[in-house]
Amino acid sequence: MNKDEERKLVEEARKNPEAFGKLFEIYYSKILRYAIFRTGNVEIARDITAETFYKAVKNLWQFRFLGKTFSAWLYRIAGNLIVDYFRHKKTESVILKSFLRQMKIENQISIINIENEVIEDQEQLDKNKDYEEIKQALFKLPVLYQEVLVLRYIENYKIKEICEILNKKEGTVKSLISRGIGLLKLLMQPSSAISVKNGEQ
Repeated sequence: MNKDEERKLVEEARKNPEAFGKLFEIYYSKILRYAIFRTGNVEIARDITAETFYKAVKNLWQFRFLGKTFSAWLYRIAGNLIVDYFRHKKTESVILKSFLRQMKIENQISIINIENEVIEDQEQLDKNKDYEEIKQALFKLPVLYQEVLVLRYIENYKIKEICEILNKKEGTVKSLISRGIGLLKLLMQPSSAISVKNGEQ
């Protein structure tokens, strides 16, 4: 979807909350996949994804384009919820079915099918030994590095798009990616005894 189409849908959703369902259908699988990879837990990812959209629809009136995209805003909400989850090891989220009912989203079966496809794809990936090794090493990195590496290499976002999502300058994002890759390689060395603190900048 291009920016003009996205803007049109957002404006429509501001006037008619039921129209938010279209945005939900378009971005649900992307946010769910992102949350699954960041948390490593399907159930937690479901909760975070549902909470992301709940917060988005609740605060849609506050969203301003100003060169930003709605999708970048969603990723930022999800990222903040993931950080909160790891900080407190809990999440007080809405239940997905309740959210769908509240938003009067009719095609719940379609959403469930999308969700199942994402989860099945993730399960297949998890069976890959090399992939699992990378994922486990990634979880040992500080959150800042996790965010940029997942957005760049899992979600395949461009540098400028990551800057928008994380609200960081291009030089900062490039530095985080470079340092993150370096730390990831060290962590994946069999003999490595590296210790990376979660608060490192």
